[in-house]
Amino acid sequence: MKVSARQGVITALVGVMISIFGAIIQFLMIYWILNAYGTEFNGFVRIATALSILGGSTEGALGITTVVMLMKPMANNDWIEANEIFSTAKKKYKKGMVTGTLLVSLVALVYPLELALAPVILNGDPLKWGIQISNAANEGVNLVPIWQLIGLIFILGSKQILTAGFFGIYENVLMADQKNMVRKVAVLLADTIVYGTLFYLMNLSIDNVNYMAPIVPFLILLIYAPIRGFAMKIYVKRYYPLLKFYPDFNSYTLLRSTTKMWRANLGKSVLMNIDLIVLFVVLGTSGLRTTSMLSLYLIIGVNLRLILTNLIVSFREYFIGIIAKDGRLSWESYSKYELYTFVIAAFSFIIMSIVAPYIVTGLYGDVVANDLSNLQTNILNARDSSKDLSISLFELNAQKEAFKFIFSDPTFSSLYGAGTAFILLFEGQLTLIQAKRRFGDVARTINWSAIIYVLLQVISTLTVVLIKENNTHYIKNVILVFYILKLSCMTFIYIYMWQYTWKRVTYNSTFKYSFTNIMSLTLPIGVAVIVNMLLIVPKFPLNVMISGETIQITLVTIPLLLGMLTTVSFLGIGATLILPIILRPSVGLSILILLPIIKQLVNKSKEKSKLKRLQTENLNIKQIVGDQKETMLKAINGFDEINDSVIDEKEFFKKYQSTEKPKIFKVKGVKKID
Repeated sequence: MKVSARQGVITALVGVMISIFGAIIQFLMIYWILNAYGTEFNGFVRIATALSILGGSTEGALGITTVVMLMKPMANNDWIEANEIFSTAKKKYKKGMVTGTLLVSLVALVYPLELALAPVILNGDPLKWGIQISNAANEGVNLVPIWQLIGLIFILGSKQILTAGFFGIYENVLMADQKNMVRKVAVLLADTIVYGTLFYLMNLSIDNVNYMAPIVPFLILLIYAPIRGFAMKIYVKRYYPLLKFYPDFNSYTLLRSTTKMWRANLGKSVLMNIDLIVLFVVLGTSGLRTTSMLSLYLIIGVNLRLILTNLIVSFREYFIGIIAKDGRLSWESYSKYELYTFVIAAFSFIIMSIVAPYIVTGLYGDVVANDLSNLQTNILNARDSSKDLSISLFELNAQKEAFKFIFSDPTFSSLYGAGTAFILLFEGQLTLIQAKRRFGDVARTINWSAIIYVLLQVISTLTVVLIKENNTHYIKNVILVFYILKLSCMTFIYIYMWQYTWKRVTYNSTFKYSFTNIMSLTLPIGVAVIVNMLLIVPKFPLNVMISGETIQITLVTIPLLLGMLTTVSFLGIGATLILPIILRPSVGLSILILLPIIKQLVNKSKEKSKLKRLQTENLNIKQIVGDQKETMLKAINGFDEINDSVIDEKEFFKKYQSTEKPKIFKVKGVKKID
């Protein structure tokens, strides 16, 4: 269970490499889907994936609870309790497969049905049983029939169901025993094989003359779970022989904790994953292309959030340890934690609002623009040949305006960046409340807030759609209303959690340092917005020119992209750290030292200086474990000599074995005879 510093560093490096590799896979997958089957199909895949994630929240709660409960018995070699938890979780995962299959079946029926009926109900378009996609192999438009859409949903859903149902428990064991490197290597192996094959098949779909149905390349995802899971299962079976499955074992604590965690995290899951689903429901088929464009920002936002979360892990775990030990945080300590999360949130806003548009435009701008241009050509050709398509020129023009807004308007990137920053702040407060084990107190409010949030989003955005008339900016207006409402809801939830932390998580709570912390968040964000509007956008504009059937977009070169990313990252780090260093020097410098690279350099410097001090005293560290061991034991224990002889167990018990005192029974009523 114990992990050495070297192993921890190696695990962290492997984790970072795999995270980067995973991000590359996601970027490449979107790129190949856009090239092979167009923007609308990419939106379909993104929404189906979001639905499967939302439906898998139960398995997520079970996994977290299992990992937490397995840590202590595995560390103490208490295999009876470990087997109880292991057996109960394994049975629960198997039952979860049934529930997951039912949910995927429901989504597979309702989602394609909504795709077909929404355009008819909202826009009066002709009924189409499927979605139309563009393909590079043949000119024109192909219809993906509804049975293929149902099959694709089952394939995407089965990836998560099979992974959790058959192999989730083995992944939990590795995480509980801090063998994350083994788990990540197994994930890397599965990702390389499966997604490499998927990209190869989609590349054939792009290059081949013959059209390849989109369901064909995605069939390879069916082997993802076995490749990933069997590697972990073999490792657990080999290195944990005492961990076995017993059908009669049950851990009711695990079952109760899982249910509580699922209920507690339901609102959080909705807030994190509902965006694309709501927009699709409101916009109908037009929402596929819109959500496809938004998913490009979503990929960057999620991966940036994961990277920045890794930056605050060590800092966050320190304060969690204080809460676990003392029950509460002092306000002084909490203000340091809050300042650090504010700095990270401000940095995420700077990257998302300034750099993300150039990444999205550089990687996918031409692909999406060509897809929209080809779609307009197909619409005009269909009109000439008296054929019907499931999209009108009005809808196409509205999607073009949405494309222009998402890819070139700094207003959208600022709104999206603010949403990413709020999620980091939300998770920061959530961590402290969970460490206090009082998340149940705020879960009900968060769950109700999430429900009200979804209802308000649907009502508000649907109102914008229904009153659109001939306004081609209606999709843009829907996006604006959606993200303004989201930021308002996130602000309310954060304020509620902050006041709960002020009352229940900290002691001696005051408003001291609150103003300086807020300034450390808002001032860098304000400066970033001004610099972006006045300097960066005029100097390096992202223009989308729409004229007839052609869409021209600014070319973003690799040198420009790398230069922008490097410059903004360094300036962003400086901008977010300079104010804390000025206002609270000791805390600001500690934040700087806690950054992973600087922290490793500081630790290495401390280790070198320690070795130098020992060498000046003629102490050889390498010989302490060997030659100097006996001398150290004598000095510590006060022994002149150490006897290494083995004690004979039989002789020991002969000498020290206690004998029972004989019992004397006295019969009442019997007189003693002299």
